[in-house]
Amino acid sequence: MDRTLLAPLRLSHYKDSSVNPAGQRARITEYAEDNDDHVIFVDVDMDVSGADPIRERPGLGPWLAPDKIGQIDGFLADEMDRLSRDMLDYLQFARDMAALGKVIIDVSDGTDTSTERGRQQLEDRILAAQRERERMAKRRRNAGKRLSDEGRWGGGTPGYGYSPRCICHGERRCPEPPDRQKGWWRVQDPDEAPIVKWMVQQRIGDRGFSAIAGELNERGIPAPRGGKWNATTVSKILTSPLLLGHVVVLKGEIGVKGTPGYKKGQVVATRRGKDGQPVMFTDEPLIDQKTWDELQEAIRAGSRARGQAQSRHMLYRVLFCRSCSPRPFNPETAVRMYGSRRHTTWHEVRRESVQFASQDQLAALGAFILERRKRANLSLRQLAELTTLSDSSLNKIERGLQRPSVRALRLISGAFDMTVETLLAEVSPDLELEPERSAEREHPAYYTCKSCGLNIRIDRIEPLIEALVIHEAGGRVLLEKRVIHGDDHAADIARLERAAERRRELLTDDPDDEDMKASLAKTEAQIAALRSQPHEPDTFEWREAESGIKVADHWAALDTAGRAKFLRDWEVTCFADRQGAETRLGWLELYSDAFRLRNDDSRLCPTALPALITHSQEWQRVPGAVLPSRVAASPRTRL
Repeated sequence: MDRTLLAPLRLSHYKDSSVNPAGQRARITEYAEDNDDHVIFVDVDMDVSGADPIRERPGLGPWLAPDKIGQIDGFLADEMDRLSRDMLDYLQFARDMAALGKVIIDVSDGTDTSTERGRQQLEDRILAAQRERERMAKRRRNAGKRLSDEGRWGGGTPGYGYSPRCICHGERRCPEPPDRQKGWWRVQDPDEAPIVKWMVQQRIGDRGFSAIAGELNERGIPAPRGGKWNATTVSKILTSPLLLGHVVVLKGEIGVKGTPGYKKGQVVATRRGKDGQPVMFTDEPLIDQKTWDELQEAIRAGSRARGQAQSRHMLYRVLFCRSCSPRPFNPETAVRMYGSRRHTTWHEVRRESVQFASQDQLAALGAFILERRKRANLSLRQLAELTTLSDSSLNKIERGLQRPSVRALRLISGAFDMTVETLLAEVSPDLELEPERSAEREHPAYYTCKSCGLNIRIDRIEPLIEALVIHEAGGRVLLEKRVIHGDDHAADIARLERAAERRRELLTDDPDDEDMKASLAKTEAQIAALRSQPHEPDTFEWREAESGIKVADHWAALDTAGRAKFLRDWEVTCFADRQGAETRLGWLELYSDAFRLRNDDSRLCPTALPALITHSQEWQRVPGAVLPSRVAASPRTRL
């Protein structure tokens, strides 16, 4: 036929069988010679699963590019499962090739896609191949689970620090043929196990993951997969239950394997048996339980503090960014500000220093240095040469205009043959050299707008909101909102409409049923009567709490999460930007003197608009937002 056909070869696992590359090549060559076709063999796709997309195979994929597909007339496959074991992927591939006029041929019996019957047969073979792949995958999963339950090794990565050994001979390479092998287990690797144990001791000794990885790279020790060590690799090894000899599983799998969007699990967890105990794969783990507990405690102690849940921040869904929120301001559409972590501290080393309490001490120090220089008959230039300091710096120090560093003081005292401590004692008994020391520094927490980057310190704004609430409503008895359920007949109407719909369906089958028509008319009349009745929607009213507790006492008894819920329930809102902020007290405005309680039914009624709310001057010192001293309250009044 004088066609140029492409012959893709694929093998999931190389073995001497009927589907090895040599056998595939021989059968394809014989078919091509019998039909006078020219064959182009592509590179063998070795260790490539039949589930992998055809276009992504390293050997076949490049030939499907627009600049090369025109060189061939079709494809030859030893058997269809060598081309693909995925029905959806093959159908798309066959449709694309048919549009280009390319033929697909199964050399086992010569069936091709040039006829409708041939296309159907090849599709049936691909579907059968897919089902066989799924059955093999299920058998492998069941076999792997069975081996895991027995603590045996079923292949794959044994875990850093361990190496596989055959059960029958205890060798890394079993001399028995595969069909006579009794299985494999894992033991400590003589080369990797000491490295893992060293890493464990280093981390327990408060050494970080990055420092451990850096020393391993300096020592030239290769990483588990070759290349360089990094903090992530060290972290995964030291947090894996493999150290205890536990069989592990991956959790957090997303989607179905083999479908778009699938993600393999990333969380390593211990596999447990039916009795709830960990499944062990060795009697000689790398570390014992006590060492594991010490290791995990050291890792937790050195981890960064994570921020708490947003719902536990006091001003979550209360504080909004005024610059980014649409107008008019509405909490439903406003841009929220999110709280960062709280009470975060870090350790730092403070160098030795001298604290000057006043300018007089600096002036006294300068006068003392000047006096000693003149007593030693040294010019300013000569003293500068002795101390390696500049003339201008010495001049400013002598005049009390520059605060000298500890290094400068050591150089100057050395030029006068005295110690720094003696020099400071001569100047003033209050001056002392503070030695190098470690100290904790607190990280300020902020509410942040993720749109514009506005930051407002939590420890400044939360106390001010709290003071405002207590000032406006703290001395009043706590009010409780009670819902008064109305009657809009919605439930009865819905029930009757369902009954009417059933009667209409029955009338469709038997239009002459007079009894059913009468019943339907009666039901529709009941629905119309209910809809014509007056509707009373749900209302609510405010009543004083039966316990008589004050708002201030109730507030003091709440934790941060409770206070956040209290502010949200009472619809307190604050809109802030870099120029100012507006706080609206929501239902707390009902506590204002502008409202009073009726004596008869205790219902609240407004007598005037809410007054302006006066804020503390502390607002003006909030970083990132200069807040005004007077802000208008919400003009809304509700009952």
